Amino acid sequence: MFETSFSPVTPESAETLLSAYPAFGSGDCNLTAVSLISRAAARKASFAVIEGIPVVRWHPTGEEAAYAVPACAEKMKPVLEHLSEEARLRCEALYITGVVDDLVANLTAHLPAVSFRLESSNDYWDYIYDREAFVTLAGRKLNGKRNFARRFRAAHPQATLEPLTPAHVPAVRDFLTGWYAEHDSNAGLTEECEAISIVLANLTALNVTGRVLTDAGRVLGFTYGAECAPGLFAVHIEKAARDVAGAYPALAQEFAKSLPEHITELNREEDLGIPGLRKAKTDWAVKRFIRKCRICVDL
Repeated sequence: MFETSFSPVTPESAETLLSAYPAFGSGDCNLTAVSLISRAAARKASFAVIEGIPVVRWHPTGEEAAYAVPACAEKMKPVLEHLSEEARLRCEALYITGVVDDLVANLTAHLPAVSFRLESSNDYWDYIYDREAFVTLAGRKLNGKRNFARRFRAAHPQATLEPLTPAHVPAVRDFLTGWYAEHDSNAGLTEECEAISIVLANLTALNVTGRVLTDAGRVLGFTYGAECAPGLFAVHIEKAARDVAGAYPALAQEFAKSLPEHITELNREEDLGIPGLRKAKTDWAVKRFIRKCRICVDL
């Protein structure tokens, strides 16, 4: 058996990755073509087509290389067997990332002879919300968001939400320069800024769904994402002007309204163990979590 050759994940990989995600997506916010390609350098991501589907090898949280296998039921067994055999030939442990329940079920069903160890931290669990909650902002939990959105509309009655297109990119880049200047620099924001730059340069190739909030020619915010599983949309980026009251909830609400009808849930990604980010995510009406994990398969 020859070792599989993995190629770097680049914008040119978009067509191949889009063939697997979101159709065979597990819901993991990191496994959309948009996220994989824009953060490929930071996560050392590469891919190979095995048994007809793209399999990603990456370092999602900085540890040993792990594999992410698309949730394609008929291909799961041969792909897992392929990866296991390669790991045995290299005398290495096999690390696989995925959603806890799905991954455990697949390993138990398709590799029954092996044992494995599971590692999971809620720092990396995805926050899932009902789309309708964002559309209506109804209920006591979202009362504050609803009031701020109303304040925004009262102060900016002419504000518009437009599809994010290449024509908006120069203005959005100018907006981002100001946004990052107002925030203390750190490794996470630097990586995020680089990822956004890649997406803005490849909007069409990546099939990005995004919106720009403007008023009188000024960009007040923008957002974008991608479907990460059938009916589940990952909001990858959401930025709004800090000096405009209610811009964030208004942007989130209008973006939810603009999504295709078949989208029923929103994935607003992980909190990464950052207290401020965790509070921001729990301030919305969380429906459930996607519990993700890394599994070490003992071969």
